[in-house]
Amino acid sequence: MKKILIVGGNSYIGTELTVFLSKFKSYQITSIDIGFNDECVFKNNGFLYPTKKIDIRSIKEEYLQNFEIVVFLAGLSLFLINPIRSIKEEDAYRITEL
Repeated sequence: MKKILIVGGNSYIGTELTVFLSKFKSYQITSIDIGFNDECVFKNNGFLYPTKKIDIRSIKEEYLQNFEIVVFLAGLSLFLINPIRSIKEEDAYRITEL
């Protein structure tokens, strides 16, 4: 069984990907997401996989070594038009450059 980590897994694309992959018995999926957009219109209330609220900046290399595949979908592409504005603009750019 391949262990897959989806970074930014609570976004629209991340949720669709994890729902699709969860149909296959050969994958063990874990999702991490900081949750900046938890209050936006899109929500997935029926998670079929473990999801953790984690800031990618706090992840250590040892944690990533637990997975065979890491899919990086995290980013703040809608930050400038996002009404939540939960972080400073310069920090948003710093996150997406990781």
